[in-house]
Parts: sequence; C-alpha cells; structure tokens
Amino acid sequence: MSELRKILIIDDEEFIRESLGDHFEDRGWVVCTAESGEAALMLMETVHPDACLVDVRMGGMDGDTFVSMASEKFSGPVYAIYTGSPEYALPAEFRNLRHILTEPIRKPVQDMDKLVGIIADLIDRNCN
Repeated sequence: MSELRKILIIDDEEFIRESLGDHFEDRGWVVCTAESGEAALMLMETVHPDACLVDVRMGGMDGDTFVSMASEKFSGPVYAIYTGSPEYALPAEFRNLRHILTEPIRKPVQDMDKLVGIIADLIDRNCN
C-alpha cells in the first residue's frame, strides 16, 4: 500500500478546520491543522505535508502571504487557496506555478469529494 497523503488545513475558524479535517480523514488522509499562517509555518518544520489547504482571510498573516513564505521555505507541498470572497483572485505571481492550484476554491465547498480529488490531482501533477 502506498504512503498516506498528508494535508495541512489552515483556517482561523475552528469549525471549518474540523469539518474539512474530518472529511479528509474519512477519505484516508492524515490531517494536521493550524489556526494561523504563523502557526502553520512552524508546524511545517516537523509535519511535512503533501498539501496545504489555505484560507485567504485570517487574522495576522493572510493566506497569500503564507503561501509565498511557505513556497520559498519548503519544497514539496502543493497549495490550494480557498475563500468565501467572490472578489478574490489568485495573485499574478501564483498563476503559473505548478505547485499552486490555478483557481481558488470557493466557500462553502459544495462537493467535498470533488475537493479531495482536486487536491489529490494537484499532488500527482506536482510529483511528475
């Protein structure tokens, strides 16, 4: 059997972290969570996730800043940004990077299994 996939879910809302985490765990993923970008950067020193699901709007460091900093510091993980903001657009500097999902995931997530598939596909594409 192949190694389990590991996802780091970063959101300042506990209920959202738990809900997303439960769904990924039910699908066989190892789940780690962080309530802020700052906490996630520290956690990534030891956790080494395959993917990070990152909320854009959080207190302190926002999701875009986290993705920029984490991408510079850690090679390997892929990043999917999700937001409830209909106006949000992926920053131009992220658009052509292979390890960042090219479109933000919109909250509320309507199809959780599709979300799991999208992130799994992003990991697979990044490994090839």
